[in-house]
Amino acid sequence: MCIALLVFLLHWTSIRAQPVQMQVILRTPAPGALPVWAADPSIVQFILRNTSATAYDGAVISFAIRRLPSQGVVARSKDFHPQQPRFTVPPNGTLVLTGPQIIHESAIKFEDETLRQQAQATGQLPEGDYEFCARLLDATGREIGSTGTFCPRTTVMLPDPPMLLHPRNDSTLAAGAMPMFVWAPVTGALQPITYTLRVAPLFPGQAPVDALRLNALVLNVSNLVAPLYQYVPTDIPFAAFPQAVGFVWQVEALGPDGRPATRNNGRSEIFRFRFADTHSSLLPRDSSQRSTPGTTGDTTSGTFGTPSLPPGDTGSLIGRIELPGGFRIVLSPAIACSTATCTISGSGTLYLPILDDSVSVTFSGITVRRPSSSGEAVLLSGTIAVPVDTSRQFGLLALYMHHLEITPINVLLHGVWRTRWSDWGWTCSTADSIRFRVPLTTTGISRHQFALPVPWRCTGDGLLIGPCIELRLDTLDASIAVDTSRRPPALSPTLFASGTLELPCLIAGGQPVRGWIRLRLDRGKSDLIALLNTRLRDIRMLGAPLSFDADTVVVDLSSEANPAAFPPPEICSNPAWSDPRWRGVYASSLRARIAIGDDTLHTRFAAIFDQGSGRRHAVTFVAQLSSYDTISFGGFRIRLDSATVRMCLGVLQSVTARGIVLMPPSLQRPSSWSALDSIRVRLSGYDDGTRWRWNATLDLRGSLSLRFGSLAELILRDGTIEVLDPPQGGRRGYIEFSHLQLEAPADNPTGTADFYGLRIWNTGEIELESAEGWLDISRWAQLSVANLTIQAQEIGLGYSPRPGSGSHWWVGFSGGFDLDAASALPTGGSNGFRVRRLRIWDDETITSDGAYVSASIAGAFRIAGVLQWGDATLGGIPVRGMLGQLAGQFDCLGNLQARVDFALGSTAGVSPYRYWFIRGGAAVPGGVPIVPGAFHLVGGLFGAGWHVRLDGYGSALFTDAGGLVPPPPLRPDNTVGLLLHGGLVFADPALQLYRLTATTSLAFGTSTQVSLDGSLAVLPQIRLATGSFWAQFLHNSSPRTVSLGGSVDVNFINSPLFRTSASATFGVSSCLTLGPYSGEWIVADMDETYGSDLLGVKVITKGFLSITNLSARLCPTQGELYGSLRGAGVLGMHLSVGGVQLPHHVGLGFGSEFCGRYFYRYWYDGGNYRLTARAGGALDILTNFDYSGYPVGHYTQAYDHVRGWSYA
Repeated sequence: MCIALLVFLLHWTSIRAQPVQMQVILRTPAPGALPVWAADPSIVQFILRNTSATAYDGAVISFAIRRLPSQGVVARSKDFHPQQPRFTVPPNGTLVLTGPQIIHESAIKFEDETLRQQAQATGQLPEGDYEFCARLLDATGREIGSTGTFCPRTTVMLPDPPMLLHPRNDSTLAAGAMPMFVWAPVTGALQPITYTLRVAPLFPGQAPVDALRLNALVLNVSNLVAPLYQYVPTDIPFAAFPQAVGFVWQVEALGPDGRPATRNNGRSEIFRFRFADTHSSLLPRDSSQRSTPGTTGDTTSGTFGTPSLPPGDTGSLIGRIELPGGFRIVLSPAIACSTATCTISGSGTLYLPILDDSVSVTFSGITVRRPSSSGEAVLLSGTIAVPVDTSRQFGLLALYMHHLEITPINVLLHGVWRTRWSDWGWTCSTADSIRFRVPLTTTGISRHQFALPVPWRCTGDGLLIGPCIELRLDTLDASIAVDTSRRPPALSPTLFASGTLELPCLIAGGQPVRGWIRLRLDRGKSDLIALLNTRLRDIRMLGAPLSFDADTVVVDLSSEANPAAFPPPEICSNPAWSDPRWRGVYASSLRARIAIGDDTLHTRFAAIFDQGSGRRHAVTFVAQLSSYDTISFGGFRIRLDSATVRMCLGVLQSVTARGIVLMPPSLQRPSSWSALDSIRVRLSGYDDGTRWRWNATLDLRGSLSLRFGSLAELILRDGTIEVLDPPQGGRRGYIEFSHLQLEAPADNPTGTADFYGLRIWNTGEIELESAEGWLDISRWAQLSVANLTIQAQEIGLGYSPRPGSGSHWWVGFSGGFDLDAASALPTGGSNGFRVRRLRIWDDETITSDGAYVSASIAGAFRIAGVLQWGDATLGGIPVRGMLGQLAGQFDCLGNLQARVDFALGSTAGVSPYRYWFIRGGAAVPGGVPIVPGAFHLVGGLFGAGWHVRLDGYGSALFTDAGGLVPPPPLRPDNTVGLLLHGGLVFADPALQLYRLTATTSLAFGTSTQVSLDGSLAVLPQIRLATGSFWAQFLHNSSPRTVSLGGSVDVNFINSPLFRTSASATFGVSSCLTLGPYSGEWIVADMDETYGSDLLGVKVITKGFLSITNLSARLCPTQGELYGSLRGAGVLGMHLSVGGVQLPHHVGLGFGSEFCGRYFYRYWYDGGNYRLTARAGGALDILTNFDYSGYPVGHYTQAYDHVRGWSYA
């Protein structure tokens, strides 16, 4: 046999209109078993090149296999079958796929019925030439690539079956020999091959093929890899079959999937052999071997061979035996029977209409009645076992008929009904067999019900519907009618499986919906559509506020058909519903109750229940109704015009309703406000994940106008109905207008005011929460009398809460008067009084945000101030009370400047407390001379308070330019009782040379504190030097401490030169702290641009030294010192040789960090003085040396390195 070489057929298609180019590589010859294509990656490969920037998710390969030269399609892919592999084509990239990634055995459809049956039985395509055409489809089914009109071709070649070698056909072996069975291996196979060896006894008159099919096997050895097998003594002995006239043997070649791998279904020819001591021949017996019948009483016993009849007896030859159910055994050869009854043994054939075929029958010791003249006897006693061992496929079930049990009463068929979920188009892993024993007649099998030993269960995931369904089948109802009047006989099977279906996502009475279901199985997957036989009442869907009743529910478990009138036309679009492979639950008419607000709407609609997004059970429906029902929403009555609910794949798309809201009868309003009785409302719902929630929006078409005659007009916008969840007593909801605008006058308004939060409760109560509006009337509300201008700036109206008194209506005013410069008073201009937002409440209480005053007399004084009351914030703490500030300059008192601020109130926290304070300061330019021309008293400050933390002016009484600075912030503090503060400021008359400040404070509270502070500034405008000192005495409940400290800063042109500080605390720990001190000094700075010229050599020198954070802390028993010191320097020379500059630099840098600590103790002990001491420290030194003679820019590397160490 020729060995086929593996070659590759390379095919390239380039269709410019398609974004993906497809290249197919197909092996030739190829195996005929398509499941091997789905398992072997070397048979077919796809190279996909995506030339677009689009990624295609969920793409599939659609293919068709055509037989040449007829071009008939023998097999094609089931596009978008649940088991068909899907993949993603990346943008602007290449994807390589193989057979297992594009082909699945369950997603292949055989177009030719003959080929389908052959492929199902043998797993092989017929030998011949084929072409493989493919298309690339995106997730929507659109073609984005193909092989075009030129499809790659291949040849399916099946190898020859095994060739038997030893024992040879019709050979005779030595008695007691243990034969070795040898055969030639299969050549040219495209897959691994295993062998099965079968050896069977051959009885007289039996065909070799019947012997292998019907008789008990001597050897049945499978999974043989080598082409030989040695018979061993532990095998079944050949002597166990003494009636055998010889033995037959055959070898079957199988592929990895257990299917035939060669021609002739993988089977070799059948060889016969015998042993030398066998007394019978493999050939039929001749006349000398005939048996003479023996007689016992009236019974004749017959055997194999030609019958011996008495002379002249023509009615004693049995040619047929009549059986129950209309069957007959045709004997071969006929058997003589000359008595009334005969006990006979023999063989024949039995025709079975259900198979339209005959089977071989062998019987022994049966009793029959003497045959009639036609040679037909009747079975009287005995049992005949007839092996059948064949199968027939009826729809989704396979009938395996094992054998017939024939008695004088009936003919019983022993067999098995077998099924696999994959045959039904499901992915459940269950495969089951139902054994049966039923009467068989020539007209078929009558109806029988079989209780399944183990019920068949399949979840919704296995049914490819989703998790919210479970099927349980427990009974099989089967019958097969045979019409023998037709040729060949017509079979009419009727197969049903029945059980229960559970829908956990539909709840009735707190339990999942269950119903009885009956599936017809004899006509294929298209009949897996059944009615759920149960009346559904008050069914609720998980996550949906509706319930429904239904009398008819269709369950579609088929992948080849959909229910009638499916899908309904008004629902959303889903391509899967137009595909026969869709599965789910369909109710063509539901009587539903949809909860809206506090009421329920009744409607009818069709609904689809299937697998939605996120692998959860989803419902799809559209409910529309037009009615004039009145529903309750948030306590308000709404007269509906229409309502629509749309749900698609478990996602609530829209819930809308329209109607007119009816105001509560208890709502008091002017009779002219009839517009409130015709407000339209729009209801919309949404799914928050646990339930449906509703929004109600007033359809105001922009706004709603309510007039106060000709005085004003109120415009309402943005209205909604809000629902209280849970209700508060009788309050269930309110209508809220988020924006209101008051215009005055009603016609041609000149002022407007905005209000927010008007609520109309379902009880008729009205609230306007925290809202106010002010009209700017400064353009037209102004009056001038005798140069006194009275001006109203704002008027207001509102309804808002007042602290401690609930909500009230109020009217308000902002304005004041101005005294013009043209008046008789010698003012300097900008004089007057203002009040800001003065409110007069409906209980005659008056409040205001504050008042302002400003006055000046030319050449005398200038005063400005502000007074505020109400709610405010001090130091980040909410307070309620009064705040005031007053500042002035008195020209008549030597330009004395003064500033005072004060407060009185209480905090607004959980534990409120009262506070007050007053503080201020005064400055006299030039001051009061103490040492004339040198030492003057130029100002002072004071302060007092209760429950406040008050910071004095300190050294910041004057700005650098000499002006009076604003006071620092303060903060209420209930840990401080009474606080007194005062101080004096001394300086030269011009306030330019120096300033000296001394302040003291006294605080009583949880502790007593006495503080003394001082500061000195030299040349304050350029801050040449500053210094400060402080001392503090603190007395708590037990300890007393005294703290001292000070600091010094030296600057030059605002650049720090020297800074140090020292502090000490005596009491609990008497320690003295010095520092930290930091400084930097330039020790050398000579550049070549102005440097030295020594003997024609330019010399450059740079260097610096710095001290950082030098600090010391000295205590009675311990101390510590730490800091860091660093510096760097560079020395450079520029030599000029022949006009060539030769720079040379030497750089040195160092850094050091150090710390030290000591402990000691000195004490007297029993006449001895003792001293213990410990000391320790650390020093870290870093140095760097650098030399460079190569210029980098203007300088050298060494020079630039040292610059990196410098301060600059």
